[in-house]
Amino acid sequence: MTARRSASRNAQAILHALRSSLALLRWALLVLLLVYLGSGITTVAPHETALVLRFGKMQPALRHSGLVFALPPPLDEVVKIPIASVQELALEAWAAPAGPPPERVTEYAASQRTDDAQKVSVPYLHPVQHGYTLTGDANIVQGRFAARYQIADPVAWFRLGDRRTELIESLFYSALTLTLAGRTVDHVLTSGLEETRTAVRTRAQAEADQLGLGVHFTAFEVRELVPARHVLPAFEQVVNAQMEARTALEAARSYQVSQLPGADAEAYRIRQAAQASAQSLLAATRGEATSFLALLAEYQRNPMLVRTRLRAETLQQVMPKIVSKSFLPGDHEGTRILLQPRTATP
Repeated sequence: MTARRSASRNAQAILHALRSSLALLRWALLVLLLVYLGSGITTVAPHETALVLRFGKMQPALRHSGLVFALPPPLDEVVKIPIASVQELALEAWAAPAGPPPERVTEYAASQRTDDAQKVSVPYLHPVQHGYTLTGDANIVQGRFAARYQIADPVAWFRLGDRRTELIESLFYSALTLTLAGRTVDHVLTSGLEETRTAVRTRAQAEADQLGLGVHFTAFEVRELVPARHVLPAFEQVVNAQMEARTALEAARSYQVSQLPGADAEAYRIRQAAQASAQSLLAATRGEATSFLALLAEYQRNPMLVRTRLRAETLQQVMPKIVSKSFLPGDHEGTRILLQPRTATP
């Protein structure tokens, strides 16, 4: 009896322990289930928009900033897309290699004899290994660029897949090629750089809109745009000469602006003096003409009297200026006067 009672107590204790373990297991399973269900809750930042994929299929509703309640993985997948942040993409495929330009050894035969051949190292550009493009006047240029963009349509952006960056690069390189092909190298490297940036961004945006990529290009930056390294010194000389010419032109314009007010004032003074002199001469001439006409009228009335008076007035002006005078008889019972003018004292 004692053994049976002991075995019964042990069985009851084991049963009680099993019941307690089952209760704890149920609570643990419940907690795990709640944690699993809560794993579908995601926080979306203010600059983000979330897309929900259920069994790999995109749900139509977009989820904005805040908490997003979705089914736990692998039933649902929440994809966050940063629509408000500006992203930058470096374009380095056409970058010039660092350091001096690579050289290629070339043999030039100076005569028919092979041992007289001369080996010369010349810089070169490898058509495959080195990135470059051509301008409209068939000059080679290399450069480093950067594109900045924002995601305007999250759904269209997501549908591009994992190679969306390569697609944007292709758009900008295509726009760069077409833009540079229509411009000369001097225009691109100097005064037309800003115009080139604007044209590339506009062309790339139009192509992206046509393809429905859902992106907005905010800026296109030219970090470096140079000719090939072995001709760079010649281009630098040309650019320096153009800068000097522009500086001289600006200095000439500044001098023109500084001198124009004084020149205008001097011209105005000369015009006023000329007009005053003209008016004075005109008034004097008119006075002399009036006097002459009056004298002519009087002469027509009494010629002898006018002639005598004019002779007397002339003698009054001339006689004080002479040293000696002689009166000789003239023809037709007239009188001839010989005058010796007074010499000026030294």
